[in-house]
Amino acid sequence: MAAKPVIVVVTGHRLNQLPEGERPRIARDVGRAVVQIGEAVEEAVGARPLVLASGVAEGADRYAADAALALGWRLWTPLPFPIDRYEQDFADQASIEAFQGYLKRADKVWSMTPAQVAAAGGGSAAPYAALAHELAAMADIVIAVWSGKPPAGPGGTAEVAAFAHAAGAPVLWTPTQEHHAPRLIQAAKPKRGSLKAKLGEALALRYDAIPKPEAMRPAVAS
Repeated sequence: MAAKPVIVVVTGHRLNQLPEGERPRIARDVGRAVVQIGEAVEEAVGARPLVLASGVAEGADRYAADAALALGWRLWTPLPFPIDRYEQDFADQASIEAFQGYLKRADKVWSMTPAQVAAAGGGSAAPYAALAHELAAMADIVIAVWSGKPPAGPGGTAEVAAFAHAAGAPVLWTPTQEHHAPRLIQAAKPKRGSLKAKLGEALALRYDAIPKPEAMRPAVAS
């Protein structure tokens, strides 16, 4: 029987929300996180297939996808909308073509169903909220490229990370601000001996660990 893959979820701000001068550093930190996670997985549980789950929007999603694909990881691409609708979110034709390139390299591509969107409350943000729940539910580890600010609405970076953290996943936080090193946010009560607990322990040897910031929380319903 094939080994169960370890699923790494990336959640992060889009390019227009990343300080221009910090983008090269953020990309390097995300690339390093991908390498360190691969090493931590092998140390904690032995050789396993590695999957990155990413919506491959401009910015953090693509930084992680580039790093993971370069190391031979699989790419799974859950989307908030059907492909043709999601492409309307991108800045220009070059970005759309880059998006299409990632889809061609992905092992799996799927969109949120009407039932998932309805369960997330409906409204314009509901597809993103549904995606947040989908990503959090599948995550063994999360890479979060996050400003440290509370969520402005459903489905954002802080919410995905908060949901996954509540489900026991360790979160590697790459701050967007200058001079802030990546840190590990350990799950509060990981199940002893579980995959998530073992991965958190291995990552704690590589990153300074901090408590979950208060601003990393679900969006407040309006």
